[in-house]
Amino acid sequence: MNLQRQGAGSVFVRRTWRTNSRSHAGLAIIVLVTVSIVVAMLIGAERAQSALDRLRSQTRAADLKVGMDGVDFAPVSSELAALDGVTAVGAIRELFVRPMGSDLFPDFNLLALAPLPLTGRADLDVPVIVSGRAPDPARVDEIAMSAGLADELGLHVGDRLSLESMTSAWVDAAFNGDDPGPPDGPVVQVTLVGIGRSSIDFGRWNGLI
Repeated sequence: MNLQRQGAGSVFVRRTWRTNSRSHAGLAIIVLVTVSIVVAMLIGAERAQSALDRLRSQTRAADLKVGMDGVDFAPVSSELAALDGVTAVGAIRELFVRPMGSDLFPDFNLLALAPLPLTGRADLDVPVIVSGRAPDPARVDEIAMSAGLADELGLHVGDRLSLESMTSAWVDAAFNGDDPGPPDGPVVQVTLVGIGRSSIDFGRWNGLI
């Protein structure tokens, strides 16, 4: 009986200690891994935020987009510039074009923008050119493109490409949930003169032209 008690006690204590030590070791590993993941995520998030902040600063990224149609941009821009907290106002024209052969949808997963000159306007959302140069505003056949989109399409600086465009009727049909069919506007030939980066790279769009 004493032997059984000693055996039982000895085995019980050993097994409990071994189980607890394994449990503690396992818990420590789980905690260590969890903390490491959280720290890595925080460091990654901080680095990503820092990269985004630097890019936003370099590109003078806008914080708000105000859609307007059929208005004179100059006086509206002046009114916006006079609002408290507004430090700069710029204007762009959104184009409904896409590289021919792609299934990108303007204003949904592709932004195609053209500057809209205003007297005294600030240069906002200007991509950082990482290859080539910025388009010449006097050359309507020159474009710049986001690096990710250029990679996706296999394009390089100096390449010529076709942009297919959409008419207002096509756009209206698409945004009303109808099937607009293939793009119904003219096809234009352009040259890719620059590849850049902007804060749009951190958003939901596949690319910027």
